[in-house]
Amino acid sequence: MEDYASGLIGLGMILAYLSAYFAGPYYHLLPDIGTFVLSASVTALAYFLSMAFKTRVVAVISLFGGVLAPLLMAGAAGSHMVYLSYVFVLIAAMLVLSYRISWPVLGYTSMFTSFIVIETIIMLPSGQGIASGGMAILLHLFFTAFYIYNGLEVVRHSAITRTTVILFSSNLIFFLFTLNQVITDNLRLGWVYLADTAVLFGLFWSIPLIVRAAGEKAGCRKLLQMICLVSCGLLAGFGVLAVTRPDFLGAVWGIEALILLAFGSRFNLFQVRIESYVNQAVSV
Repeated sequence: MEDYASGLIGLGMILAYLSAYFAGPYYHLLPDIGTFVLSASVTALAYFLSMAFKTRVVAVISLFGGVLAPLLMAGAAGSHMVYLSYVFVLIAAMLVLSYRISWPVLGYTSMFTSFIVIETIIMLPSGQGIASGGMAILLHLFFTAFYIYNGLEVVRHSAITRTTVILFSSNLIFFLFTLNQVITDNLRLGWVYLADTAVLFGLFWSIPLIVRAAGEKAGCRKLLQMICLVSCGLLAGFGVLAVTRPDFLGAVWGIEALILLAFGSRFNLFQVRIESYVNQAVSV
């Protein structure tokens, strides 16, 4: 009976999206802004219905309907920053919904959907003129949202699974790759990476307080700190690569390897020690 009710709600949401399409770009009864507001309203309604009834069907419809509906507007391609900002709000809401209804597949799907949307816009000819500063901020917001969500999944299961490793790695690699596409100045890119390293390093020291305040198990602290420190090592490595003269690159990477080794030994983080050995080998 619940599946039948979910199907009816999902059908109603699909019809609502179709109504917005026919009222907007098809019959031109509404201007572009009106179509956007109407489709966003349908998405918001679908989101709250999926939250209230914990229905997965409506959640998926709200995700893909919310992402695709604004693209039906004429001239949507000329407002990439507005569209990506809207997508970020939608994806953040989907991550909250995924956590609330205990359905991580929705979170994973939201994450990789946003990857496709972001990379598509960056690769479009019209996307080349996007302000690098604004785009870099949006990339940081997406990265932070997925980082927090994946961290919450680690806390929920009190373990790092293969899926968790793939998600953390995908998020970090995509962030590094797209930021490199957006910021063309190599020196500026390097300092951005190093600034991100400093933020994550501050988070590393804050994790025990956060875990204690949340009343979670002590084992979660070690897992989260390990993930945070590995991320710091990768960001610092790319940052150093961008800002350091080639003559001093080996020495700087060697110092970074020693720092990672010290922290890996101090907090008994095996994966961090492995990363330090890899850095040491590269520096030589």
